[in-house]
Amino acid sequence: MTLLGAISLIGSMALVGCSASPSTPSSTADPAGSATPASTPAPAETTAETPEIALARDYLDAIAAGDSQTSWPLLSPESQAFYGSVDTYEQLAATGGTVTAVEATELASAQLVAAEGPEGAITVVSGATADAADAWIVRQTDSGLRIDDAGVPPTGESVYSWINPAAGPEDQTGEAAYDPASPVAISFAVADPADGRSLVGSPETIYAWQGDQPVDATLDAASDAQRTFVVNTTPETGPHAVTVVWQVSVDSHEWRSSTVLLTS
Repeated sequence: MTLLGAISLIGSMALVGCSASPSTPSSTADPAGSATPASTPAPAETTAETPEIALARDYLDAIAAGDSQTSWPLLSPESQAFYGSVDTYEQLAATGGTVTAVEATELASAQLVAAEGPEGAITVVSGATADAADAWIVRQTDSGLRIDDAGVPPTGESVYSWINPAAGPEDQTGEAAYDPASPVAISFAVADPADGRSLVGSPETIYAWQGDQPVDATLDAASDAQRTFVVNTTPETGPHAVTVVWQVSVDSHEWRSSTVLLTS
């Protein structure tokens, strides 16, 4: 889920969003008795996208084209259940906190990277440009690989909000100030069991990546009302994405993610 645009604060900026496969060098050996000089250039390396990255790219291409009929079947059953119908999915596409057609167009041309999630249950595919970042959770379902990409509930207050960068709730757009002197942080409302099952979740544990590298995400403060997690990022020049993911509930296969783009 993404936001475009940023403002500077202490020389740094951030964008928020609801955030390439490794190259495989060719193995080339001279046949026995070959007279090929040692200086002969090796064949160009080839890069094969993983199935997870290929699925995410297909998803981006469909959204960029405004083709909901193609992107809808790529969603997990749980994400489809969140929307209820392809018509609702299409109506909420621009305001629900998921990647928009404009953002998908930009990210479709970006290098996508994949990282294995906790215990191999999911794969986190992410991409970033100078202006946008996002991530998509890919996992196996009974129908094959699918993407968890449910949006923010259209009614009620958002149950999670970025503290640093100060991007606020996931479904808001606009400029987001980032303070590099403070850790990246996100806060979740603590769900009241009396309200029933949360559509978004109220995690006690989250996982984080900087690009495709895992970084620590720790519980910093907790109360009866909210839990705040800090993400221990490492210094990096240029725009870089930070993604957090969490499981919606212990009795659900569904996962959610949120991504911020930090610029320093």
